[in-house]
Amino acid sequence: MKLFAILAASVSANCGGQITTEQRIYSPGWPGDYGAFESCLWEIDLGDIYGFNLIPHHFDVESFGTCGWDYLMISANDDGGIYCGYNSVARKRRQIEEIAGVQKKSPAPRTGAASRFGVSTAGMPTYFVSGGQAQILFETDDLDFYSGFEIEIQIVEPPTTTAAFTTTTTSTTTVAPIDCPNSAWEPNSANTACSPIDLTVQCDSTEITISAHVDHLYANLPSTLYGDVRLNIGDCTGNNAPDANGWMTETFSLGTCGGDVTQSSQINVSWDGRGPPEVIMQDGVYVSSILGFKAECIYSSEISLMADPFSVDQIESTAAPVTNTSNFDDHFELNIFSDNFFSVEAAGVNIGETLFGSVTSNLNLGSLSYDYQITKCTAYDSANMDGLSYDILADHCSPSTAVAFDDADLEGGSGDDSADFSFTSFTFSTDDETLHIECDVKICVRGANGALLDSSCPTSCL
Repeated sequence: MKLFAILAASVSANCGGQITTEQRIYSPGWPGDYGAFESCLWEIDLGDIYGFNLIPHHFDVESFGTCGWDYLMISANDDGGIYCGYNSVARKRRQIEEIAGVQKKSPAPRTGAASRFGVSTAGMPTYFVSGGQAQILFETDDLDFYSGFEIEIQIVEPPTTTAAFTTTTTSTTTVAPIDCPNSAWEPNSANTACSPIDLTVQCDSTEITISAHVDHLYANLPSTLYGDVRLNIGDCTGNNAPDANGWMTETFSLGTCGGDVTQSSQINVSWDGRGPPEVIMQDGVYVSSILGFKAECIYSSEISLMADPFSVDQIESTAAPVTNTSNFDDHFELNIFSDNFFSVEAAGVNIGETLFGSVTSNLNLGSLSYDYQITKCTAYDSANMDGLSYDILADHCSPSTAVAFDDADLEGGSGDDSADFSFTSFTFSTDDETLHIECDVKICVRGANGALLDSSCPTSCL
């Protein structure tokens, strides 16, 4: 929707206003002539509709050149028109005055957004607006006053797809594709909205990288203003200006840009992508309209942590410290300790010794907190996990009694709250064994109010 900067001017009856229903609008002073220095803005918002017509039942506005004296401007969906002159109902009066040779000053040139619209000095035709919003601006100078206009605002119902069948023929009417703001957008498959073309979003557990074009952010920004454009998402402002072709790539930190977080089995984080709004204001006029898109990252709420192998011997021996890596970009860590203070990493241990496992996290979701729980732990006799295996914790609610698995503290949270367990070491044979321990972890995000976003998370054993 275009906005207009309106200079101070006299306001007559019927001059502008808010319109939310079907009705007719009239020039100031109707049915008499309008006056000097009129400046009237009608803002139309009929809601979420297919469209509406602007029907001129009478139109008689002073005309010259590019409508430089008096004019009516329509703006909607980054398009519009400028109109002056007369329709057939006002033709006789205007023809007489033109024959008489009316002489006036030269018109002032149009600047800014208005110069992009088509100009008609032959009156106003019926004008269709797609959607429910538009603006109408009427301005006059200080000389020569005409009868103005009477314009009806009439809602248009959407066309429907129909099929008529007879014994010999079949006819089908289809809905035309919706209009999109520029060539960087196209109708979606349902023909209900426009989708950005070639815009890419790449996510990992710490960053989001977006490649977008200026035309994804603005309807038709002049290329001379590209240098002032930056890509912004959520609370973050980009640093890189577009290249000569209008493309820019920006990487943002997942934990600092805010965004909307939801969870229903998966964790969804989304942000509104946009450009700085001040770019479109130039010399007191708006030279484009602002667009935007939604960027979304989807993360699995369940991960698996695999500990490095450690040996279990029939007699006491020594081995290297146990470490592990996370398949969630190292934000979760599983460590095995030989003491219940979680201070001494387990080395080679004897069969039957109690080991203490701890899962910690440094995942950063910005202002949002999260819980996590250990849902399963399995021991394997090979790194490929293709040999013998044993569930020391089968499904969060079924700990193994054979290895005395302690499940009293299987839940942790953001910050320093770890999830812990213990079990007695064992082997799969009477020979010395190397064990590989894998634990599955489920993440449960909390909203700004502290409530869990997914009510089924974490798993309950009740």
